[in-house]
Amino acid sequence: MKHNTLLRFFLFTVLTAITIFSAIKISLSQPSEWQPAQKFTSGFVDKNPSFGNPELMFFNTYSWEFMVFERGGFLLNNRICVMKIGLNGSIDTVTYLTDSNSLNYHPSVSYDIQYSPGGQISIALALWETYRNGKYDIYGSYYNPGNGWSSPFPVDTGAYNKSMPRSAYLNNSIFAVVYEKNSDIIYRHFNPVTQTVSYDTNLTAGDTSVCKNPFIGHHPFGGLKYSVSYEMKKTDNKNAVYFRSTADIPVWTNQDTLAFQGNNVNSGFIYANFGNYLTGIFNSDRAGNYRVYATSVNSSGGANFQDRVITDEGSDNSNFHAVIFPIITENLPHNSSGINSINFQAAAHVKKSNDSVRVKFHTSNFSYPSDSTTAGNSTANVSIAMNRGIKFGNLDARVWVIYNKDSSSYSMLYGRYINIIISGIVKTELPVPQNFILHQNYPNPFNPVTKIRFGIPDNSFVKIAVYDALGKSIETLVNENLSAGSYEVQFDGSKFAGGVYYCRLTSEGFSDVKKLILLK
Repeated sequence: MKHNTLLRFFLFTVLTAITIFSAIKISLSQPSEWQPAQKFTSGFVDKNPSFGNPELMFFNTYSWEFMVFERGGFLLNNRICVMKIGLNGSIDTVTYLTDSNSLNYHPSVSYDIQYSPGGQISIALALWETYRNGKYDIYGSYYNPGNGWSSPFPVDTGAYNKSMPRSAYLNNSIFAVVYEKNSDIIYRHFNPVTQTVSYDTNLTAGDTSVCKNPFIGHHPFGGLKYSVSYEMKKTDNKNAVYFRSTADIPVWTNQDTLAFQGNNVNSGFIYANFGNYLTGIFNSDRAGNYRVYATSVNSSGGANFQDRVITDEGSDNSNFHAVIFPIITENLPHNSSGINSINFQAAAHVKKSNDSVRVKFHTSNFSYPSDSTTAGNSTANVSIAMNRGIKFGNLDARVWVIYNKDSSSYSMLYGRYINIIISGIVKTELPVPQNFILHQNYPNPFNPVTKIRFGIPDNSFVKIAVYDALGKSIETLVNENLSAGSYEVQFDGSKFAGGVYYCRLTSEGFSDVKKLILLK
C-alpha cells in the first residue's frame, strides 16, 4: 500500500539520522487531557460504533473519518448508520446504509487515505450481518468520493449463518474480509466495486471446535502482511484465542496461540514496541475477574511475548483500544505491573463493577492519572470505538473515543477526544544543570516557529504549556517523565493569532514563565 511505503521510508530516514547523531535522543510530546463528553446522537438505541482498523499514527491522519453503528428504535429493526467524524464531532447528518425491513447487526468499516491536502478518504467498505431468508448473511456498502455510499450488496449469501464481519484495505480496490461462517473463520479478497471475490479460504477448516469473533490486523514492518485472530472453544467449554498470519497469499502460517489459560475474549489488534509488533489484545478471567492482556506476533508469524495491560482486580475489564505514534523515546514508562511493552499515547477500555459500567480513558502508558465516564448501570452493554487520528495542526492528531451511554429507554452515542501533540523534544549535549531552568525562547519575537530550551537536574515529571494573554492553555509541549539533562522543544504558532503568549514550566515544586511574542 502506498501509505505503508511512505511510512517505511520516513521511519528508515528517522532511524538512520538517529544512528548518525546517536548523542541526540528524540521523544514525543505527550497528550493533553481528555476533554468533556459530547453527545453525538439521541432519540434512538444507538450502539456498537466502529472506525477503521487500527494503524500506526504517522502522517496518515485524516481530515475526517467514517464511523458506523447500529440504530434501533420503537417497533423498528436495527439499521446500519454511518456518519463523518471530524475535529469537533459529527460533520454531517446520519446516512442510513440499510432500511428497517430486516435485522442488521455488528457493523464494521475500513478505508484508505488519499494523499491530498487534508487526508481525504478515497475508498471505504462497510460490512454488517443481515437476517433474511431464515439465516444471517453478510452484506456491504461501498464508498467513493464521487458517488458517496452505494446501495447494499451481498458479500456472502451462501449456506449457513454468518456473523462478525471485519475488513482491511489491501490495494487496487481489494479488501481483505474475515467473518464467522458455520463455526469456521472465512478469509476473502473482495472487490466492492465489481462485487467479486478473487481469493477465498477457510482458515479453520481442519478444526472441529467452534470458532468465532475474528479480527484482522496489518503488519507495518517485516515480511508478514496480515494476521487474523479468532476465538476457539476448548474442551472445557471455555474459549482460547488463536491466530494465523500470511506473507503471501495463499500461504498461511500454522495456527498459534494468543491466549489459552482461562476463558478469553478476542479484542483485536494494536501495535507495541515502536510498532515492530502487531499485538493481539484479549480479556481473560485466568486470574479471577476479567483483565486485559496482550500477546505480540513476531515477524515469523508466531507468538512473541505476553503481558498484562489492565490489572484492575475489583472489576471486569474489556474492549481495550489504543493508538501509538512510532517515535524513539527517551524511556518507556511502566504501568502498575511494571510492564512497558504496550507503548501508546492514548487508550480507553470498559470497566464493569457491581454498581456501574464505566469507560476509562488513559494517556501515555498509564503514567498519568486516568479519567472515566459512567455509561450505565451494572447491566448496561457498553461498546466503544477509537478512531485513527484527525489531523490537528501540522503533525498533531485528535483522537476520539465514541461509546454508547444508557438513558431511560434509549442508548445514545457520546464521544470524548484528546489531542496528541507530535512535536519533538530533543535532548541536547549541554551539561546537566544543577537546578531546574527554563530559558527564554529563541528567536523572540518569532513567526511562526520558536525553540524553547530547558534543563532538569534529575529524573522528574515535567510539564511545559503555552498560554494566551488571558491565561488559557492553548498547547501542551511536554507532559512526561524525563531523565536529567538539557532539552529543546519547538513551538509552532502557525495556527494561532499574533500577540503575546506565555510559556510555563512546572515540575516538583518548580515553576517559571517566559513571555513569547508571535508576529503575524
